[in-house]
Amino acid sequence: MKYYFILFFNLFFLLNIYGQNETKSKNDDFLEKYLCEHRTYLTLNADSTLSLSYEASALISAKMKNKNLFVIGENNHNYYLTNKLRVLFIKKFSKHGLKDFFIEYGRSTAAVNNAYIKSNYNIPYPPYLYKIGQNLNYAREMEQTKEIYNKSADFNFVGIDFERTFFFFRAIDCILNSFNPTEKNAILQVAPYLHDTAILHYTNRQSKHYFKKIQKDFIKDSTNFKNLFKSQYNSYKYLVTNKDICLPSQGGKRDKLMAENLLSEIDEKSTNKTIYLLSCGYFHSNVTKKKSLVSRLSESSTFKNKILILNLYCNNCNIDIQGISIDGFMKKDVLKTFQQAANNKLVLFDLSELPNEYEYIKKQGDLLLFVN
Repeated sequence: MKYYFILFFNLFFLLNIYGQNETKSKNDDFLEKYLCEHRTYLTLNADSTLSLSYEASALISAKMKNKNLFVIGENNHNYYLTNKLRVLFIKKFSKHGLKDFFIEYGRSTAAVNNAYIKSNYNIPYPPYLYKIGQNLNYAREMEQTKEIYNKSADFNFVGIDFERTFFFFRAIDCILNSFNPTEKNAILQVAPYLHDTAILHYTNRQSKHYFKKIQKDFIKDSTNFKNLFKSQYNSYKYLVTNKDICLPSQGGKRDKLMAENLLSEIDEKSTNKTIYLLSCGYFHSNVTKKKSLVSRLSESSTFKNKILILNLYCNNCNIDIQGISIDGFMKKDVLKTFQQAANNKLVLFDLSELPNEYEYIKKQGDLLLFVN
């Protein structure tokens, strides 16, 4: 009896394993077939810019038909393709009512960007302390953005993250340079710290202490600041009242404050035709991560069912973090299946119509740019 029991158990085990492998193989075959049938392409041009194929452009337009927030999930801030993607989608959506481009930087960074592309201050770029090796792509991005804006586009950069001191200094400098020498000196008599170049070298902890000081001073002496800054008062107030002065390590609080900052910027008069862009790191664009930035936005009345997410996955790229793979999604058989379906350098996969059994993939984003 014992012998028959062991034989039965072994037979059951083998059948179960075989059934799992058969299902797994079938699923992999289906996934590869689906990906091959739902792929379009991007092209890296000779001038180093990106362009969408006709099919890719049409796909994105169709998917955005009833949505108004397009999210670019960056696999790495410093990867060169990230900058090119932002320029690509600014160009595409500038033709379709792009209003605000939300960026994972502070308000001061956005202020400098806006001043630059609109040439209000005729300022040089990149700003102080930009490391050429790390940020040359970003400087080139701003040049291309300016070219798009000058072709009758009308949009604003909006910073929703914590402030960086070197950008804050540049933004304040832009405001101060709009005054004559006497008016500028009067402001610096009251707030000499606004033109102290030492802040360019502050650590994160020193930066936090600095921003707390300027916010306390502003609240304590707001009437005096209003008289000193005159027509530039609201610009200064906007910079110094960003309540997000947390350090990058405070992740949960950071996503909460970024979501609040973004939603507070939305014009109540916006219509369904208004398009917004958001570019942020994958940890913030990941809807499977509880209370991430995009998860919070998707729960709001403003963007409920109105968000289209494109995440970037870089396969074998020379960067320090490989984006989506860190969340356990793009591994082993799944990665192999995507690699087999990706017959081009830059392949855009539409994941939105995958069956429910592939929910773990669909949750990563509606669209996935797979880079070989």
